[in-house]
Amino acid sequence: MPSHLMSAVLLWYRDEGFTPVEIALREGMSVRSVQAGLRAAGAIEHDLRAPEEWKPPVTPMYGCPPFVRVELGDRGEELTPECPHHGPIPRGSWLYCERCGASGLDGDPRLDRDPRTDPRPDPRPPAKHLSRRERRALKRSTARWNAPPPTGSPRPS
Repeated sequence: MPSHLMSAVLLWYRDEGFTPVEIALREGMSVRSVQAGLRAAGAIEHDLRAPEEWKPPVTPMYGCPPFVRVELGDRGEELTPECPHHGPIPRGSWLYCERCGASGLDGDPRLDRDPRTDPRPDPRPPAKHLSRRERRALKRSTARWNAPPPTGSPRPS
């Protein structure tokens, strides 16, 4: 079974119109390996494709930290500037306030999450139970690193 990276490469070649023979020549593989890889990649093709999601290109609003010069008060404390938009940002605007998080795309239905289509979290790997031999080998391998320094060596006080 090919790796996910190789599967993605094979699918890219296939989508670009290359034949298995051409792919084999380009990648230095046998034709049978390419055919088997394409079959395996076809089975996991849905997982390899990037989800089509809409990511708006918002523009940070200048006049907000970290784009503003820091001013110090009478006692040496940093004065935090107020939001430069002084009220709601117009609906549909691409501006984004770095201080309060407001943007003109708040409430846009394209940004709403749908729990039915959200990706599931990665499962936790099962805890590995070590055998007695493995536990002892691990203890022996770490014991020399945790051993106290030999006598006569200078110790920090």
